Amino acid sequence: TLQDTDGLAAQLASEHALLEQIAEENARLRQLRADHQLPELPLLPAKIVALDMVEWRDSALIARGSSRGVRYNDWVTSHLFIDQGVASGLAPDQPVLSRECLMGRVAQVSPYMSRVQLFSDIDSPRIEVRVARVADNGKPRILDFPCSLRGMGRGRMMIEKVSYKYINSAATQSSREGEAPAEPGSIKVGDLVVTAPGQLGLPSPLVVGKVASVEESRVERLTWTVHVSSLVDATMLRDLYVIPLVPV
Repeated sequence: TLQDTDGLAAQLASEHALLEQIAEENARLRQLRADHQLPELPLLPAKIVALDMVEWRDSALIARGSSRGVRYNDWVTSHLFIDQGVASGLAPDQPVLSRECLMGRVAQVSPYMSRVQLFSDIDSPRIEVRVARVADNGKPRILDFPCSLRGMGRGRMMIEKVSYKYINSAATQSSREGEAPAEPGSIKVGDLVVTAPGQLGLPSPLVVGKVASVEESRVERLTWTVHVSSLVDATMLRDLYVIPLVPV
């Protein structure tokens, strides 16, 4: 009947208006995501088959090789970090945009397996890094001190020959005791160590570790050694993620 036809037309018009509203909302959310997301990094998940049997050598065998997109000198990350939590409405199993914690690089590749050399390996090539501190506004501030990181074995890393100008021993000691903070330009325990901007062929600096301790050099006057530890215990790792980018 005419009445039924009019009712059906009204229902279709209502549903069409709802679909347009949903489409506009999806477009707004896509634009919001595009405005705030970090540079996209393709990640290849890989299972760890075994850690190196030699105790002082830090490497791992992963179940992913050249036949599945892994190449020599690809970078390897472990955990995925974001700067939001429960207070911001996050819950388990929600999809997230992530930051990567860099662990090392692919050193050897076979069709089905690859060997990953961790930055803590004593034979790992040096990488250029910077020390960063999280400011009161929650954003990291990179200290103006060019330096490089080398492995010491057994999960340890170090930055050598740091000028005394960048170390405030009294402030570092008090920071351990929870008293006065270190001066703005000084390196203190707990600071982050990140890859140098524009280095390693990565689109943005990534966290490598954190400052575990500082020690005055016994060989060279007025210099200090900064000991760096990874954010992740390599012996507890089960999964890694390969970033298929060849460094510049």
